[in-house]
Amino acid sequence: MSGLLLSVTFFVSCQKDILNAPASDNQASGRLALTSGGIPTNPYYVLDSIGKPTQIFRETINSTTLKNRMKTSYEPTRTLPTGYYVAPNQTFTIDVNLDQGSTLPKVQIGTHSRNHAYSYNPPIHNLSTGTNTITANADGGIIWITYEQPTGTSTAPNSSSTISFSGNISRIPVYIKNSTTQTDWQNQLSTFQTATDVLMVGQHVYMVYAKNLHAAVPTQNNNLILDNADSVWNNHYNYAGLDNSSPQHMRPIIPHLMVQTEVPFGLYYAFFYRTAYANYDAQNVFGAPITTNWGVWHEFGHLMQMHPIDWDGLGEVTVNIFSLKAERALGITPTRLTKDNVWPQVQTYLNSTGTKNFDSQGVWVKLAMFHQLWLAYGDSFYTRLYRSVREDTGSYTSSDAKKKNFLLKACQFSGFDLTSFFQAWGIQDNSLNIYASIAALNLPTPPYDLSLQTDSYTPNPTVLIENGGIYHLVSAVNNSSVVDVNSHTPVNSTAVTLWSKSNPLSNNQKFLARKVTSTEYVFKSMADTTKVLDVQGGSATDGTPIIVYNLHGGNSQKWKVTDAGGGYVALKSAVGTNKSLDVRNGATSNGTVMQILTSSTSTAQKFKLIKQ
Repeated sequence: MSGLLLSVTFFVSCQKDILNAPASDNQASGRLALTSGGIPTNPYYVLDSIGKPTQIFRETINSTTLKNRMKTSYEPTRTLPTGYYVAPNQTFTIDVNLDQGSTLPKVQIGTHSRNHAYSYNPPIHNLSTGTNTITANADGGIIWITYEQPTGTSTAPNSSSTISFSGNISRIPVYIKNSTTQTDWQNQLSTFQTATDVLMVGQHVYMVYAKNLHAAVPTQNNNLILDNADSVWNNHYNYAGLDNSSPQHMRPIIPHLMVQTEVPFGLYYAFFYRTAYANYDAQNVFGAPITTNWGVWHEFGHLMQMHPIDWDGLGEVTVNIFSLKAERALGITPTRLTKDNVWPQVQTYLNSTGTKNFDSQGVWVKLAMFHQLWLAYGDSFYTRLYRSVREDTGSYTSSDAKKKNFLLKACQFSGFDLTSFFQAWGIQDNSLNIYASIAALNLPTPPYDLSLQTDSYTPNPTVLIENGGIYHLVSAVNNSSVVDVNSHTPVNSTAVTLWSKSNPLSNNQKFLARKVTSTEYVFKSMADTTKVLDVQGGSATDGTPIIVYNLHGGNSQKWKVTDAGGGYVALKSAVGTNKSLDVRNGATSNGTVMQILTSSTSTAQKFKLIKQ
């Protein structure tokens, strides 16, 4: 990175030469699934009205309020499109009729980062009811409406206005995903000659770039480009637990602005209200190569970083938790960490002698630690952690407080005391007694050394099962629910089902593993150790339920533990050939029947045996 970039890394994100995938990646195939498959909708403006002389706009939530609710570092986009452009120093007219409520809209002339450096914000003009005469500055640009609630407003947005445009303005080409036809797009490009910029609108993105960006603009597959950007955002939102289940977990509704900048700061960057992409690489963002462009996923991820858990030095690190998620969703292999040969660097660092200091390591080595947590605990680990950050009312202002917050939450949502893992990585305690606080959680230690993991190696869990060890069996269907005996005082034939993990863990969710042959175990319920996991009636028929029954040593009670990959095991029943413990239909609801079924690679047949 340049010295200039280093001096402002608190404010601005990365340069592509470090964080973008090599050019060869652009040849990878595949793309994410569509987010909706339909025409985008938005409650704040009417898509079909963009570019028409009269349009209706509705009040939006305040962007600062939204940032604070999401616990992110940057405010999301706050502008609504009009489809119009004004040339430099030209005057035009806006007529405003306040239809409902008391908040009036404002007008912004120009697009964030389009013609100025990263921190410049285009001029915003207050509007009043009736006729407003506006004169553009020396830049001119696309005309946007901002219609935010006043800061601190606690009620739902309820204002709306009808706005009419006239005077020295011109239309810009506008492409709306799954609505605009290719013929219409080409006609707009040839007809609307005054404006230099175009706008493409998806469900989650606005794309603003120069009309003459590259030769393929008139004929490129705009739906593919918008679908990919929308889908990456959809995956980022899902990963962060933004599922609209409550006000704390509501997604932003205004699309995120992606803009080609004529005044780059680095190559790509994220800042308040936008992500920006330098003109000399913009064809890889606003063209077909976006489908495999790590840099785009990375910049989107900056808008999702959560300040209560990002301590100093993680600005260009934790953003890539989201980039790796996008990589997985695309099916791109190997991972960036493997492809860039990061794992040998990681092992050299972890095997070094003397005092280690995680905070002094480079971006990619640091990222490997966060990826190892994913390798051990899956997507649900980060989803649950991110949700908890938004729900947390605590204040974490210092870097050490943020570090402690992350480490405690990581232990909480993994279900383990990760002290040895974090100490192996050289995460220093400093002055906040982090490790004493972790110890106070009274969690078990992990069954294997998490720091040994790489993309190609996870310790085989079958060799880690201890004869006489007590375990709970976590299902891969959601990586949180466990195998449960449906009674604290079970009798013969008590059902065994899937159930949410209790806290603290109850005896009917604990099993004692006892070896009965060289390869087979019985699993005794800690609610009553005379009862063991049993295939009802000893039947080998698919769908036969699992119960507990007095130990008798028959095949219905013998289970072979085999490696299922990624730290998971499968439990093969001795009642028949190729029959495994299975969560019926892969469901996640409490009370889902545990059964035997013909063995497969389904997550319904994968479990983690977590030692107590």
